[in-house]
Amino acid sequence: MKTIAIIGAGRLGTSLGIALKKNGYQIKAISCLSLSSARESSRLIGEGQPYTDNLKAAGTSRIIIITVPDDKIKTSAE
Repeated sequence: MKTIAIIGAGRLGTSLGIALKKNGYQIKAISCLSLSSARESSRLIGEGQPYTDNLKAAGTSRIIIITVPDDKIKTSAE
């Protein structure tokens, strides 16, 4: 099964996680600056370990999707 880590637990990351799960992907991790936001996204998706550490979240999966605001992409990717 293809596993995915989502970096950015906002509306886009959560919606994408829901759609991907419905299409057979396993969401392994959701990372956000706020643990409560990561937990809420995980709850809405129905799976995925919540994280506040992007590196740890990314390490759980082969596919990493970054859904943070444009001005945060570089920092999140580093």
